Amino acid sequence: MKTIPLSVCTTAMSRPSILSKTYSSFMDKLIGVDWGGSKLYLNIDPLPSRDKVDETISVAKEYFGTVITRTPDVPNFTSAVQWCWREVEEKMFLHLEDDWVLTKRMNLKYLLKFFDKIETKQVVLRAYPRAYKKMCLSPSIILSDFAKRFDFDTATNPEIQLRTNFVKSKNICTPHSKKTIVVKDIGRAWLDNQDFSKPKTKARFTSWIKEEE
Repeated sequence: MKTIPLSVCTTAMSRPSILSKTYSSFMDKLIGVDWGGSKLYLNIDPLPSRDKVDETISVAKEYFGTVITRTPDVPNFTSAVQWCWREVEEKMFLHLEDDWVLTKRMNLKYLLKFFDKIETKQVVLRAYPRAYKKMCLSPSIILSDFAKRFDFDTATNPEIQLRTNFVKSKNICTPHSKKTIVVKDIGRAWLDNQDFSKPKTKARFTSWIKEEE
């Protein structure tokens, strides 16, 4: 089977074992990708600490032929998304945060077919049994020129800012029925065992905050 390279954007914390599970699942189940020829844009925020940033980068290099990294001193989810999306040079990319696993096999060419409709700007891998009418940050393939239209305010949650007037429901495509969930969030279980908190207002969430001991 002929494979094709796929650019990937990942916003990550310094959690090498979590990142490895994510990439391993996609490389095992997303068929038709030339992973060795693919390029990764990886932002690693220094949470829970900077101690494992280098190890996290090493994990990424095990899976991708080219890895472009950013390791800011201050964690900021919105800034991470903005950097990744602005750096991408290719026509489209897989937005894949560091704590999702692919649970069902699928073919990349099947997903790319949905871009035959000129209105389609994002093809979302279903994570929840609901209608997807706005852009989201669940695993998805996004057209780069559309992603670059966003000028994010780094003090505000990026997902809130995706709910803009120029995003129409016809721009978002979900190939699977509401009963077919194909990706799973593995980050929540990890967070349950950490001393992190976040603002009560979703719009203010740009980083997990380490609680004082």
